[in-house]
Amino acid sequence: MRAEKWLYDRIIQGLNGELDEPRYGLPFAGDNNFLFDSIEIVENLPMARWYKPLQNTTRPERGTCRLTLWIDRADNTKTHTAVFVGNFYSTPPSEAWIKLPYSNPSI
Repeated sequence: MRAEKWLYDRIIQGLNGELDEPRYGLPFAGDNNFLFDSIEIVENLPMARWYKPLQNTTRPERGTCRLTLWIDRADNTKTHTAVFVGNFYSTPPSEAWIKLPYSNPSI
């Protein structure tokens, strides 16, 4: 894992049992089968592709895709998708964060 110093320090504190709040387990990588081999400090974050919703006033461009935002397993007609556009950023744009469960009256 590569992280900013504050996050690196927090993870090390957590692994050492030194955090001032209760936590459980190891750093989570999105799946219980993924464990970190190493954790390093990085000064400059590398660019990563972040997706943000395509606005009604924005024309689709390369990297545009439809992503599932919410799956309603009891009633599939209530599953939500939206069109997103991906670009490279060094930090995630504020528009990339979606509140769940997603509700959009235009869908």
